[in-house]
Amino acid sequence: MKKHHTQTNGEKVLLEVVLNENGTSELECTLKHYIISPRTYISQFERETGLKLWHNSTLSENGKYYKRYQLPDRHTAEKLINYLNHKAELRGETAITNAQAQQILSRFNEV
Repeated sequence: MKKHHTQTNGEKVLLEVVLNENGTSELECTLKHYIISPRTYISQFERETGLKLWHNSTLSENGKYYKRYQLPDRHTAEKLINYLNHKAELRGETAITNAQAQQILSRFNEV
């Protein structure tokens, strides 16, 4: 496996999903990270892990539909946090701190 020295586009997209309470959209990823097709990275993550994110169609101000990606539940949030931290650890970094993880997980009721 190729070792990355910086965040991949996939990691950037997934960080936006997990760090933002409302997830992220194709439009937001394009504007913030210049990533044209975040769904490619979302789909790759879903295939690799067997987890599914919410894919919601949203109408923009200009009348066009785009996808918004969100965490569906606490289990998926925990798995995504671990996934991102594992990727970052390979570079000697931390993607999501323990404090951030607790804040993210507090959005969901414990099962």
